[in-house]
Amino acid sequence: TNFQLIESNVSLKNFRESLAQKKILLRDCSSFQELGENWLRISLQKKSNNRRILKAMQQLLSCTS
Repeated sequence: TNFQLIESNVSLKNFRESLAQKKILLRDCSSFQELGENWLRISLQKKSNNRRILKAMQQLLSCTS
């Protein structure tokens, strides 16, 4: 596949919106029958873009812990 699914115990809606402010768009999976707002889909890209996504995600997670 060319994407990864991320699952959380809580809604990822705010997390996704925060990443969107950084111009990182992740797919909301609430429209998928078996998934919901606790899931996100990330399209895999070039190595440099994947690193940028990971860095932004790490920054957001470090602010919430």
